Amino acid sequence: MWLSTASSPYYPPWSFVPLSVIAVSYTLVQHAWVAVSSRLPPFSRSLLTPNNNPTADWLVLPPQPERHRANRLQKNQVAIVTGSNTGIGYETARTLVVDYGMTVILACRSRDKAERAARQINQEAATRQVMEREQNEPLNSHNENDKDNKNRSNHNQNGMTTTTGKAIFVHPLDLSSFESVREFAQQVKQRYSKIHFLVNNAGRNTSGESLEKSVSFLGDNQTNNNNLSLDLLFQSNFLGHYLLTAELMPVLATPTTVVPSKDKEEEAGDNCPAKKKDAEDDEGEARIINLSSVMHHYCGGGHDLTSVKFWKHCALYQQPPHETYSLSKLAAILFTLELNRRYFHNNNNNNREDDATTTTTTSTTASSNQRIRSLAVNPGAVNSDIWRTFPRWIQRLQSLIFLTNAQGCETTVAAVVTSPLPPQAVYLQPYPLTVGPWDTILQPMTSATATAAFPPLEMLGPFVGGARITTPRLPKQQQEQGDAGRLEAAAALWQACQEITGAQWS
Repeated sequence: MWLSTASSPYYPPWSFVPLSVIAVSYTLVQHAWVAVSSRLPPFSRSLLTPNNNPTADWLVLPPQPERHRANRLQKNQVAIVTGSNTGIGYETARTLVVDYGMTVILACRSRDKAERAARQINQEAATRQVMEREQNEPLNSHNENDKDNKNRSNHNQNGMTTTTGKAIFVHPLDLSSFESVREFAQQVKQRYSKIHFLVNNAGRNTSGESLEKSVSFLGDNQTNNNNLSLDLLFQSNFLGHYLLTAELMPVLATPTTVVPSKDKEEEAGDNCPAKKKDAEDDEGEARIINLSSVMHHYCGGGHDLTSVKFWKHCALYQQPPHETYSLSKLAAILFTLELNRRYFHNNNNNNREDDATTTTTTSTTASSNQRIRSLAVNPGAVNSDIWRTFPRWIQRLQSLIFLTNAQGCETTVAAVVTSPLPPQAVYLQPYPLTVGPWDTILQPMTSATATAAFPPLEMLGPFVGGARITTPRLPKQQQEQGDAGRLEAAAALWQACQEITGAQWS
């Protein structure tokens, strides 16, 4: 009822305020239901959380004490997380280092802040390692003649204490400067031949005039204006990440030879051929994680999202500043879809054959072609540093109903470490959408195979852990003849950004 036009699926920006009232009311009821039902035995077991009722729509992270058993711990995998000196980015980097033993490159503007964050993360990782070693010592000294105990002790030592992740700083990254993006990527490529995960996390929610000047890409009468600048918000949130991804493709696309660890071979569950193959296929692919937001629902109508010219003008700074935050978060989703279409060979949007044909095709091409999987994630309403310029009373209110940074990073971490990923996973968000006796009523509008959820259900809610696979709100599908699965808006965005940034894709 609040849609801009019949032809547009997007809500106008002004509808965010009234829908926020609904969202706040909804989340208060949800929190109350969770609090009450968790204390009542008849309801506590049926409470819809990913741990109690796992479904194909949930990506569930293991409990923290068990994360050392994750398959990726001993693979010496390298991740890049932008904006990782604070907020959600910091918690993402910290979790991947401390809990999953990865090497994480902190991609930040400030060298001092990044190096300080790296020291904090590494200190926590070292402390965790000492604690785990001390916990294992009783196992090593008790009943050494017991073969089972001895094997268990060795397993714990190998799985917990011999591999420690590390946070490192390579070079400053300023996403509002294309030169800085290229220099950062060059420094990374000189040091690493393979990057396994790229997390495009950094962002801002206030606009401004970028120092980056660009007029040659407009192709209209405005090219005579030599003072055109890019919009700082759109460039920091999306254009910089688009260029960074393109610059890192040579190391993201490098094939990986998967060698199963000794511990993995000894576990009975992993000896299943089907599971083993799925895990190896996932571990042989790189992943690109793009931070989106529930705000992508609020792009409004009247935009020709299939127009290259529209996206070019969207990237320009205007006075007064125009609303580009929602569009930058929609762009992250469209970018994800186009990356999958171009680089992921088991993409359902690109391959319409039945499951058997898809499996056969993947198995014959994965070893010789690039396999890059991309996901868009909504961290939820997080009380992060992005709100630091807002009044204190707003920040205090947010602290009551928003997620913490540690909770907000779970969708990103789930997108990185889950293996194998369900084929339908493209967009993840942290809220259950349906909790309580009204599940049956709301289920049709929240299914991963249905249309996008009603925005208030995705704006706020109780934290239950993990990430839910959800359908994003996409532009009206327009197929281009001879190119099945291509979303015209995603293709237009890609072309516009390529002309703006001069990105060269491998």
